[in-house]
This record gives sequence, structure tokens and C-alpha cells, in this order.
Amino acid sequence: MQIYDITQLYEKKEPPREEIMAFYKSAEDVDFTDEYSGNALLHIAAKYSDFEAVEYLFNAGAKANVFNKYNETPLHLLAKGDKRAFKPEPEAVYKTTVLLLDGKVSVLRKDDNGDACYHVAGEAGNFEFVRALHDKGAKLNGLGKNGYTGIHFAAERVRHEISSLGYAERDYKQKQEKEKIKPSEPYEKQLLEYEKDYLEKKQVVENYFLTVKAFLDAGVDPSEKNEYGKTALDFAIDSGDKKMAALLSGTYSEEAEGSEDQELIILAGSMTLHKAVDKKDYAAVSAILKLGADPNEIGGDEDHRTKGKTPLAVAIENFDDEAVSILLDGGADPNFKDTEEKAAIAYFFTVDANVRTNLKVFEQKRPANILKSLIDAGFDINGIVNGSGETILNLACRTRNGLSGYNSFRLKSHMIDIVMDYSPDVNLPNLDGTTALMNICTSDFDVIENQQIALLEAGADVGAIDKFGKTALIYAANNRSATGAKQMAEYMFDVGDPLPDHADNDGKTALDYATEKNNEPLVKFLLSKM
Repeated sequence: MQIYDITQLYEKKEPPREEIMAFYKSAEDVDFTDEYSGNALLHIAAKYSDFEAVEYLFNAGAKANVFNKYNETPLHLLAKGDKRAFKPEPEAVYKTTVLLLDGKVSVLRKDDNGDACYHVAGEAGNFEFVRALHDKGAKLNGLGKNGYTGIHFAAERVRHEISSLGYAERDYKQKQEKEKIKPSEPYEKQLLEYEKDYLEKKQVVENYFLTVKAFLDAGVDPSEKNEYGKTALDFAIDSGDKKMAALLSGTYSEEAEGSEDQELIILAGSMTLHKAVDKKDYAAVSAILKLGADPNEIGGDEDHRTKGKTPLAVAIENFDDEAVSILLDGGADPNFKDTEEKAAIAYFFTVDANVRTNLKVFEQKRPANILKSLIDAGFDINGIVNGSGETILNLACRTRNGLSGYNSFRLKSHMIDIVMDYSPDVNLPNLDGTTALMNICTSDFDVIENQQIALLEAGADVGAIDKFGKTALIYAANNRSATGAKQMAEYMFDVGDPLPDHADNDGKTALDYATEKNNEPLVKFLLSKM
């Protein structure tokens, strides 16, 4: 007698019941175990939800607490379900679970992973199993590996099923479109197969929801944190199962399902507005706004990515023009400043934004789209955008060059170009009296020359002096690029008087700095102008 023989019978398209039962009845030892897996006959009957075989084995004196090579009980194998050819009959899992419990199979025993049977059921989305345990009065609050509850397992595992469902839905819709274009019998048959696959995967996701609900009905605490400080709700949100997230957050109502408010709650996915924006979940962003969220709320400590920022700032940092548009339509104030006195637009120039700068950002004109949306919503192009008293032009000119994109695109020069399209006042200084021209003279001339020229052509004051006593010419003389500094000096003399004889608060002129930098071309040029 081999365990393999009985499993082969179960795996047939139409399992032969008489042969299966005959196999069990032919066993001389009902506690016989397989030499490879360590599974007893009771394990196999449980694995395939065969309540008739379980009942027979118990009546024949089979031991309840038998363990395979992985320390799994028959309840563990039943909890796993079986995702191959075999599909149990409706309610078979429930009936088999009850029989195993009545036969005194332990609910508390853990396998080699440190998981009880109900933890395994959570990971498998086996709601019938969990319901049966609850109905029989079993306690389901124990913790498995990494401090997970059964709800943790379900909420984490559903991520894979959500992903699988997404692909199935995409394929099904694509097939529908092809059928409309070119109807045919083969296409229609394939469409039915795609539909079947989609509906099956949709049911699997629903099974995880029902599993979580069964755990909640059994009194499992949804706010329990695992060893890493994560709740099941955290997992559900990250997994993208919005209905499950609503259930875990307490906002889901079975009675209200189908109502407009309930649909919005589910679409929101129990996320904060900041989280939805950061995940680029536009349906959730719209729903959260419709549910009354403050579009200008400052992010709390729960997420370092959004801490201290408005949702609009998060969207801008992600170069997410679509989210920006939705937020502005939802009432976000483009001129609002956070606790650091930064307007959302200032987040174009953060470290996180630099990391997200790539060719696609520029090809899709996202910065330009965002700026236009902000302007249309009332953003003041000459308004102060940070605590240093800078306009967006001044900030763009001051900020470091940042990370290069493909094809030598740079966010800094690109932002200056699109800001200049809105005719800003190029001479507005920051709190130190430093102008955009002064700031841009500290930049890398190799990549910013056209923008320097644009400022001069727009009327930038070459004779302005900041609180440090410095002029644009002095800043240029301090630049590490000898050739660029001389070229910029020539441009400034072409449009006005950049005050070559003026000394800063340290008593130094542009000539002094050029001499210190050993910039011979600039020294010669300045001497010719003095």
C-alpha cells in the first residue's frame, strides 16, 4: 500500500469514490504513514476534505494527533487547501474540519514554521475552515511566525492574489475588445475561458476577505502588531485589497454595500490622503477627497515619506501631474505652506524628487503640466515658496544641479525654463537680498548658460547687491568654471553695469576673487573694464 496510490485517485478529474473508500478499508493499519512525507491516512483524507474517509478512519480507531515530517497535523493539511486539479465539494471543508475537531485533533499544535493550523488557513484564504473552528469554540488568537495572527497571514498573502486578478482582468478585457473587432467562434470560446479564469481569481480574493471576516467574528484583534510593528490593516493597504482594508479599519458595512458612500469608503482603501497620493492610487485620492479629507493636511509621523508634507507636496515630489490635478480640483491650495514654511512647489527640489528624476519625467512634460495646473489654480509665480523668502525662480536658480537625467536633461535648467514662460519678476530677492541672477552665477555654466542668458534678457539687475555685499559679478568670479565665469561677466557687461569696482563685506572685489581663483582670462577681462 502506497500513499501515492490514494492521492492519484483523488487527482482524477472525477475521483472514484468507491475505489477511494475501498483503499482506506483495505488498510491493515489505519495509522500507516508514508515513508517519504510522514503523512498518515488521516492526513490524506483531511488534505482532500474527505469527511466520509475521516469518519471511517476515526471509527476504525485511527489516532487523532499524528504528525508528518513537517510536524503538521491533519488540520494543517486541510487548512492549506489544494490548488491543483482537486476541488472539494461545497461545505466539505467545513464538515471535515468539524469531524477532525470532534476526533480531538489539536488546534494548538504548531508545525515546523511555528504556525498553528488556523495561521495556515489565513495564508490560504480558507474561510470555511476558520468558520468551523470558530463555531466549535476554538481560540484563534495565538501568534505564528514573526508574531503574525491569522489575519496578518491573510492580509499579506492576498497581495499575490490581487496581482493575479489584475492580470486576469486585463487579459479578459483585451480579449473582449478583440472579440468586438473580429467576432468568431474560436474567439468566443477563448473569451469564455478568460472570463472563467477572471471570475475564479476574483472569488479567490473574495475568499481572503471572508477569511478575515471569519477571524474577526472569532474575536481576533485586528490591531495586533507583528514583530515588525505592522498590523493586518497595514498589510491590507499595501496589498491593495481595499475591501479588506475597509473591513479591518471598521468602515465596511455589509448592510450599506452598494451605496455610494460605501463604494467611496471601499475605493479609499482605508488609506490616508497622503498614502493614496504616494501609491498613485487616483481612484482612492478622488474618493478620499469626496469623503471630506482636508487636501491641505500636514502628514503625520506614521510615514517618513509623507511626514510634514501636504498631499500636494507628495505628488509634486513624485512628479505626479495627474495626482496634482486631482488634488487641486479637490480644493488643495497651491500657495499653502507647511510647518517648514514650504509651499508644495518647493518639493520639486528635494533629495527624493531628484531620485525620481528620469527621462520619462521630461518626455511626458510632467513638471510643465504640474506648473500649469498650479498656475491655473491660483499659484502666484512671484510668491514666496520657502522660509528663505525665495520665489520658485530664485529657488530653482539656487538649488544644486541635481541628478542628471537621460540626454543631459537636468531638472534645474528645465524648471527655470518653464518658470520663465510665466514672466516672473526676475529681480525679487530672498531674505538675504540675493537675486535669481546671483544664485545662477554659482551654478555649473556648462549646463545652465542658456538660463543665465534668459535672466539677463528678461531684465535681471546686474548691479543688485545682497546683504553680504556681493553682486552677481562677484558670485560669477567665485565660480569654479574659469571659462564660464568670464563668459558670464561679458554677458553682464553687455546689458548693464555689474559694478566691477564694488567690494563685498569682506572688502573683496570680483577682481580679487578672480585672482584668488587664478582665473587669468577673467582677470584680464575685468582689468580692461576698470
